[in-house]
Amino acid sequence: MEIIGWIIWLLVAFLAVSFAFGTRQYAKVRAPSQNATAVQTFFWWVLAVAFLVSDWNKLHLFWAIPAAFFGGQMVGLGAIPLVSPLVLILTRIFIGIILIGVKVPSEEEITQPQDPLDSE
Repeated sequence: MEIIGWIIWLLVAFLAVSFAFGTRQYAKVRAPSQNATAVQTFFWWVLAVAFLVSDWNKLHLFWAIPAAFFGGQMVGLGAIPLVSPLVLILTRIFIGIILIGVKVPSEEEITQPQDPLDSE
């Protein structure tokens, strides 16, 4: 059963890394991002780190993954009055850390077409 727990944890770690990578890619092209996606990214990282450093049974991820998914949707929409503002503040801090080093293009760079043959 421990192997199944580690496999589920690997899924959560993959979601955390892929959502963070996607957030960075969206920021590079100045694409809009939804609060729910940012909160889910934060929740995936919290789950991955919490279950890695603690001695909690990783099979608890079977209920924690759906809770993080639906909780991210609810918190991102502001549907939980006392919790949503706190989680959104923590999420903004976390996303700010994830986006360190991302070069965001200016408006002029976005609106001007680029020749794909140009080398940088």
